[in-house]
Amino acid sequence: AEVQRLWGNPGRFVSFEDCQAVLVSLPEARAALLAADAAIQRFNFGYNTPPALGPEERLMAWRGAALDLCSALLRALIASGGRLESCATTPRHRESLLNVVEGYVMGGVQGKILDGISRTFSGDDTKFDKVLGRIERLPAQALGMHPSHLRAVDAHAVGSLKGLTQLSCPRHMATAVCDTMRHLASNCARLRTWSEADKAERAAARAAKVRAA
Repeated sequence: AEVQRLWGNPGRFVSFEDCQAVLVSLPEARAALLAADAAIQRFNFGYNTPPALGPEERLMAWRGAALDLCSALLRALIASGGRLESCATTPRHRESLLNVVEGYVMGGVQGKILDGISRTFSGDDTKFDKVLGRIERLPAQALGMHPSHLRAVDAHAVGSLKGLTQLSCPRHMATAVCDTMRHLASNCARLRTWSEADKAERAAARAAKVRAA
């Protein structure tokens, strides 16, 4: 029953903290976790890509190094036995452990990787920001949209997207993006209602002017 409680729901491991909590709770995982922590520290403070690599090659190098860390921790945890033993034979339990390993490792190295990506693609980011600035100044009609469409992108959606880089691991970010897209879809479903409300307000304003005249 405890093994099923631990590993029966792969979807519950979203943030780095979720993944860390389950690993720290297992004494049998202690040695593997200490080794992983040391490897993550070495990556964060000692790993550097060769300066001759191009941007895409750097991305592949970072990805490869992070995946190697994940593979090493996964092997060590499965070899630890105990409540981790079922993760070697039960597909759903293995999926849970994979999520935990990826969340823990990627959460541990994402600061270094995101900083490297930011520096590598800073020129592209600057160009993109300028393009977005020009688009932002356009009226909704220039994009083939009714002004009411802009209501779909509310403060909640903007705040969620702006806060992505503060989240604890890639899965945490991806989950937040999906939640935001569902929120925007829900808002878009109400666009007709908003549009009808606009029409009603304009009609009421016209009627008020007529009465005043």
